Amino acid sequence: MAANHPDDGLRQRIEAQINEYQENVSKFFDSGNKSAGARARKALLEMTKTGKELRKKIQYIKNTSK
Repeated sequence: MAANHPDDGLRQRIEAQINEYQENVSKFFDSGNKSAGARARKALLEMTKTGKELRKKIQYIKNTSK
């Protein structure tokens, strides 16, 4: 089992971004709300950034815990 490493809140942040995306993409496709489409795109961009941070953190932990 892996040691207990802090994730600096990255998992909670990406979960919140996923929830925001799901809410807004539903409003865009189901209700035709164009502003929700812009918010969904923004959430996707933020998820990409957070995902890259999380990848780096995972790789660092993996490489330093040999």
